[in-house]
Amino acid sequence: MTAPALDVAIAAHTGGFDLDVSFTAETGVTAILGPSGAGKTTLLDLIAGFARPEAGQISVNGTPLFDASRNICLPARRRRVGYVFQDAQLFPHMRVAKNLTFGLSPEIGAEDRAEIVGLLAIEELMQRWPNSLSGGERQRVAIARALFSAPRLLLLDEPLANLHPGQRERLIPYIERIKERSRTPLLYVTHQLEEALRMADRAVLMADGRIAAAGALEEVFAHPAMDAFAGEHDAGVVVRGTVREKQHGVSAVSVPGGRFVTTERGLTLGQEVRLRILSRDVALALARPEATSLLNILKCRIAAITSVSDREVLVSLELADRATEKTPARIAARITRHSAARLTLAEGLEVYAMVKAVAVSRGWAS
Repeated sequence: MTAPALDVAIAAHTGGFDLDVSFTAETGVTAILGPSGAGKTTLLDLIAGFARPEAGQISVNGTPLFDASRNICLPARRRRVGYVFQDAQLFPHMRVAKNLTFGLSPEIGAEDRAEIVGLLAIEELMQRWPNSLSGGERQRVAIARALFSAPRLLLLDEPLANLHPGQRERLIPYIERIKERSRTPLLYVTHQLEEALRMADRAVLMADGRIAAAGALEEVFAHPAMDAFAGEHDAGVVVRGTVREKQHGVSAVSVPGGRFVTTERGLTLGQEVRLRILSRDVALALARPEATSLLNILKCRIAAITSVSDREVLVSLELADRATEKTPARIAARITRHSAARLTLAEGLEVYAMVKAVAVSRGWAS
């Protein structure tokens, strides 16, 4: 069996904080999610070698960076881990060109350097001083500098956090380019769900120094722990499907167990997409409603009912339009306890979920 690109199973006590985590990641982007104080940055520091765990192991492509049982702990400079911080941390006394070549790996030849510079569109910045750059430009240079070190693993700690919305939107496509071109696994720390939706393939949800959920993005967003992190207004699930029809300004996306109609722009026939449906936008009925403007009416089976508060419950649903689906897509409805009692909802009951087409989106501004 091939070893995962990144394998982490560590326990640590640092700065009065206890962390005990275990997860794997493949090439592509793995989003590290969680509230402030969950241990996200601490995790990255331990992987990078800035702090030492008490127990466990960390390996990249089967090569150990840390293994307590074998007394292996490579220093940070030997781990070949690229790290991009919130504030870029460029050397202010060096021009951009010199910043890039500081720590340059002999594995990165002239063609590789030119490709990285081109991917991040920093050709015109090479003779500039860091203090003359915008926030987005500094972060692009910081990412390029990390790539110049030929990293086996790239860590990005909320790289967009200190940028205003316009700068964030301009930088995201560059990170997407790195994801598409690089075979290096990327751990991307963020508390912004739209960033994870746009860039990540997998996710790790942390809480109080522990892993609350880990796996494919769709699985983590469907986990009950995500509801508490996302909050009342942003809790929801992600479904993956294929655009099958387009007419009258809407697109029909086929998903396991059914289909969703969306007004999302920019979709093309045959395109694989992920759609986000917020639980507050899902209503339930015992019988299929007729004569309605709603374009999404899906037959579902109640998988679970979870308490959210003294007023609300979260109803987890499996799409059931096609009974032959082995792994139907899941959505969730956040409704009042009063409504749940009035409908006599229970696990296993078949119901109809209703969602406006305008409420089905990719989770970020088009």
